[in-house]
Amino acid sequence: MTSHRLLAAVIFLPMAAFSADARLAKCEAIWDHLYTDSIAGGRTQDNAALLKSWQDHEPTCRGTGAYEFRLAVIQMALGNLKTALELLNRASGWPPQCAKFAALLKLQVQLRVFGAQTPLPIDKVRALKPQFLAAAANVSDAPTAGQQVANYLMLIGDYAEAIPYAERSLKLYDQQWEPNRSLAIAYSHTGNFSGAAFAGRRAQELRNSLIKDPEFMYAVTRGYAGVGNIKVAEMTLAILNQEVPSEHGSKDWSEAIAFIRAQIAAGNRKN
Repeated sequence: MTSHRLLAAVIFLPMAAFSADARLAKCEAIWDHLYTDSIAGGRTQDNAALLKSWQDHEPTCRGTGAYEFRLAVIQMALGNLKTALELLNRASGWPPQCAKFAALLKLQVQLRVFGAQTPLPIDKVRALKPQFLAAAANVSDAPTAGQQVANYLMLIGDYAEAIPYAERSLKLYDQQWEPNRSLAIAYSHTGNFSGAAFAGRRAQELRNSLIKDPEFMYAVTRGYAGVGNIKVAEMTLAILNQEVPSEHGSKDWSEAIAFIRAQIAAGNRKN
């Protein structure tokens, strides 16, 4: 089963495209600046700092709907699920694009609630699938929508079904690390090892901190080993061992080693 890390994904919309209204457009421009600055250089987003910066603009932007929507997104990212849900339940008066996204974000909140339970109630998570697909179809022109569905489908193990959603997300906006991460994982589970290696390289170019993400690194390892690039596969595991020493000897670690050995035994070795 896919790691709970996928539950951490949330919707951020860095593009001002909701309305021609002057006040709303101004707030959209403010958000664009804050969001872009928060991820500059591929660094990990500081949601607490982003929340404070966004709230500084409350006197200007409160009541636009876009302000409340982004506020809900950040609150969810920080784990303040009750606050996020209270905001989302008032979405009926928001600009149409924000209101449509609210349904998808509510499902993300529900995933967070399930993700806090041990073990993960996978049957309840699977039961959300029709709602996820319907909510995403309502905002199919947004890159983030496809990515949210891809993450969800991987969480329930539907890797092949996740691929077209992640691919569509990249077609709409190709400078995203997360769809590439998703593709590396999904491709590696469906036997497209060259695709996994390519997507993995691209994801890491856009977000180098992924070397600390075991699920991603195991996918990249399988990708390289699957195309016979054994040295790079072994190097990938060595980097993971350095960045996350606790992974050494784990079930996933042992499976990755076994996969590399199987490729060598099958004569699939180019170096």
